[in-house]
Amino acid sequence: NCGNRIEHTQDITIEPAPVAEWVNPPDDITITCEEAEVFQFNNLSFTNGQTGICAIAGSQSPTVNSNYDKCGGTITINWETTDNCGRILSHTQNITVDPTPPAQWINPPPLTLNISCEEAINYFAADLNYSNNISGNCGISGSATPNVINDFSECGGNIVTTWETTDECGRTLSYTQTVTVQPAAEAQWINAPPATLTLTCEEAQNFTAPNIDYTNAEAGVCLISGTAAPNITTNFTECGGTITVNWSFTDNCGRTIQHTQNVTVQPAPPAQWIDPPASNLTLSCDEAQNFTAPNIDYTNAEAGVC
Repeated sequence: NCGNRIEHTQDITIEPAPVAEWVNPPDDITITCEEAEVFQFNNLSFTNGQTGICAIAGSQSPTVNSNYDKCGGTITINWETTDNCGRILSHTQNITVDPTPPAQWINPPPLTLNISCEEAINYFAADLNYSNNISGNCGISGSATPNVINDFSECGGNIVTTWETTDECGRTLSYTQTVTVQPAAEAQWINAPPATLTLTCEEAQNFTAPNIDYTNAEAGVCLISGTAAPNITTNFTECGGTITVNWSFTDNCGRTIQHTQNVTVQPAPPAQWIDPPASNLTLSCDEAQNFTAPNIDYTNAEAGVC
């Protein structure tokens, strides 16, 4: 009241509102290639839990950097915002993308197979398709041409067929079929002579045996055919005997076919006297004293050993 003035000043410092925090920020994850194709990149909310003028809250859209293909890779998602106080709020989610599953063969042939030699000549291996049954950017599909190694003859063997491909991720897909080729059928004689035969002694002297053809009636590498010469064993005289004829052939597979003809040789006809004297003769006593009997020739009129 006396006009004396007193004064007091209080300075109050207002601290900034708390920095906002992300609401349920996602962790780093690993996903498949297929999942990556449809992955949702959502906005991320943030808040400092305050109210009124002190509240800092909102939602931030992500920045996405995709660096993957069907062989895998990464997706980097970043949410970043700056509040009115110039403070930066940032969160990064690193997503690992696994490679797409490798392809599998579609309806591959059996791993092993048995076929005849004749079937092997016409053996054909088709292209073999493969797929991982996924569409879009994560799909792997195509076909592989076969590599065929023929290692067979008329005696059998193998056909080894391999299909192989390498996908874009450097993974090799391989399939091998082993075909066992059975030996070709054995050859058979063509028009073989009869197994037994009877000849006269004269016919036996001029006897000859033919060559015999053989075949298994197959084709190409499976064909076994040719001609076999006879092996003749003669064992007869004018009294008869035998001729044995043997044909034999052993193929490249060690299989032997044989044919034997047994020829019976009849004895030569008996000899006959040549101009024998009369069976009855009358001589005088005087003639009888000087009588001599001549030698008489005989023959069966055949030749050679007969």
